[in-house]
Amino acid sequence: MKTLRQIRTEVYDPKSGDEKRFKKKHVVAKINDVNGNDDEVFTASNVKTIDRKSENHGYDNVEGEKVYEDTTTKLLTLYANLNDDNKEIFEALHEGGFQEDLLLMAEEINSLETV
Repeated sequence: MKTLRQIRTEVYDPKSGDEKRFKKKHVVAKINDVNGNDDEVFTASNVKTIDRKSENHGYDNVEGEKVYEDTTTKLLTLYANLNDDNKEIFEALHEGGFQEDLLLMAEEINSLETV
């Protein structure tokens, strides 16, 4: 992978003779940071990295699959028990990304059926 510096030199370095002469005439003056920051701040050489593959940060694949299957089952059960008008509303909510609202509806319907 190319660094930003490599990409910048490929794109912005002068190619023609006139551009090269212009760049030689106009030198950029480097000024110290007013706050006293070193170059580390601007080059990001002081950034700590982690190995993301060795640390899953709490993600459990088995638990994730179980939650996904439970959610899918609840939504399919809800959809099967709806009349045609409500199925259109369900589909619109599902396409709009309102799965949490649909799950709440499924729980409400299940609680009404058990009463």
